[in-house]
Amino acid sequence: MATSDKLNNLKQRIGSDSASWGSLAILTIGIIVLLMLMVSYSHAATTNLYP
Repeated sequence: MATSDKLNNLKQRIGSDSASWGSLAILTIGIIVLLMLMVSYSHAATTNLYP
């Protein structure tokens, strides 16, 4: 999942150098936040914080 997102980011960077770095940064931050939420949720599920 994460590898495909990285490949898409690389394709966007190579395809258009004029792409705004702001949107790219927001996209990267969004992916990182999603991964963090997934990790924290899975950890909480294993510790039975959310039955």
